Amino acid sequence: MPEIDTSRQMTERLVKRVGRQPLEYTYADVVKQVRVDKKTIRNVFDEYVIGLE
Repeated sequence: MPEIDTSRQMTERLVKRVGRQPLEYTYADVVKQVRVDKKTIRNVFDEYVIGLE
């Protein structure tokens, strides 16, 4: 399926959401919202920030 990010087993939409969320919320808050491991949140956010540069 083209909308699945195979490296994370998440939809591309969720990856984009998780990438933006830590700009407004703590990692712990994002974990509660999307129920994904904190390390995954951190990694997705790091990749999101690199993409902004």
